Amino acid sequence: GTTAYGEASNCERKYQYHQIEKIVLKPALVPDPVRRGTWLASCQEARRKGKDWTARLDELREYAASVDVPTEKIDKLSTEVFDLLLGKIEFWAHEDAEYEFIGSEIELQARVSPTLTLSATLDGLARHETKGLGIIEDKSTQQIPTSEWRAVDPQTAIQYFVAKRNGYDVRWILFDYMKTTKAPVRGLRKTATSTQTRSPQLL
Repeated sequence: GTTAYGEASNCERKYQYHQIEKIVLKPALVPDPVRRGTWLASCQEARRKGKDWTARLDELREYAASVDVPTEKIDKLSTEVFDLLLGKIEFWAHEDAEYEFIGSEIELQARVSPTLTLSATLDGLARHETKGLGIIEDKSTQQIPTSEWRAVDPQTAIQYFVAKRNGYDVRWILFDYMKTTKAPVRGLRKTATSTQTRSPQLL
């Protein structure tokens, strides 16, 4: 059914517990099915894997409906996600042609001591025509951080370290930002707006 398919596509563990073992999860353990950042990340992952990201958006809509999210809320979010991602794709189309996307949501580990293993998930891994191999870090945020923060971002530092330990010759990190805000317009409903910003850091 739609519910089982939606759960399996979003979380295999939840599918196992709910559909196979018939265990009902506590409300605190159920992720919010209508978070914009989660939907954007899921659609971008599908696109990088060569899949139809609009079909992925439809799956997210179906899943939200299956857990009784109001139709109005689903329609509002899916419209925002569609507009934001389509705008991003069109805005960066000329630059994306310079990249060969190698993988998406790549899970890596590196053991640094007998008692410590670091884990990291790369949003994207790509090869640039002239700059070599690099990490793409997707961000959707209401406020883009300063370059000083990006230089010491601990999450990205761990990703870089773990990738190098796994044999990836990483030469750069691209912070791929989508700034989303609620822009009030007199006489109109508030709508999502987007500012596209990319900040490459050569290593």
